[in-house]
Order: sequence, then C-alpha cells, then structure tokens
Amino acid sequence: MDEESYFDQLFLIKLQSIIEENYAGKNLGVEVLAREFGINRYHEHRKLNAFSQPSSRQLIKEFRLKKGHELLSSKVGNTG
Repeated sequence: MDEESYFDQLFLIKLQSIIEENYAGKNLGVEVLAREFGINRYHEHRKLNAFSQPSSRQLIKEFRLKKGHELLSSKVGNTG
C-alpha cells in the first residue's frame, strides 16, 4: 500500500468514527465533519469525491438509517 492510499484509508476510517460518535446529535452535518478534520467544507467534499464516495450528508443519512434499522430490529429503546 502506498503512502497516499494509506492516508486515504485513515481519512475514511476517521470519517466513519466521527459519524459513529456523533450520529445521534441533531447538529451533525457537513460543517461538523469538516471542523473535526480541521478543513473547510469544500476540501472535505473534494476529498470524498476523490474516493467516489457519496456526499457527507448522504453518508450521515445512510448511517442513521442503518443504525435505526439495527435498533428497531433488536427492539432496543422506546419502540412502543
């Protein structure tokens, strides 16, 4: 693995970690992710596009949907 792809993998791992830690917060969005990385929104968007990844908003949305499905499937929380 070359150095660039190593750092790209670290970026994606950190992105996933930030989303996991903050997914329940209503303020989680592109701005929060960019701030956590210490870059602006434009550079974050560009970096994700380089990986052919969905947008930050789409990644957050997909993670929240997946997590919600897991919670409902395991019947954890207030499901009535």
